[in-house]
Amino acid sequence: KARRHVSAERMAAEIAIPGDRMGELKDYEAGPGTYTLNGIIFASVVGVKKMTKAKNENNKKSKQRVEIFRKQSASELPERGDIITAKVAKVNSRLAKVNILFSGERLLKETFPGTIRPRDVRAFDIDNVQAANS
Repeated sequence: KARRHVSAERMAAEIAIPGDRMGELKDYEAGPGTYTLNGIIFASVVGVKKMTKAKNENNKKSKQRVEIFRKQSASELPERGDIITAKVAKVNSRLAKVNILFSGERLLKETFPGTIRPRDVRAFDIDNVQAANS
């Protein structure tokens, strides 16, 4: 799996996108907006990177905490289970790429990318679904 490197422009602005490497667990503590994998901290949301002092209960040397703050509130993003309206951008035999425009009846300020796989199309008769024909 190829690793993405943070560009100089984004690093200077401290902007993070999902998958950006934020540091290692041995050096930092993972905070909100991050996840860890194999001892490495990654951004899980698009936002601004902030370094804060981690709470230290044992008076030991404390690590800095890496946090990613979203530029927009989570309520403006579609959530799992939402009924969305999307525009299909690309279709092939394995999936359809979409741009999500509405979450419920609420127009989103910006579009969000999405992927629809054949198994996501219907709750029944999944074996007969072909994304290019659905």
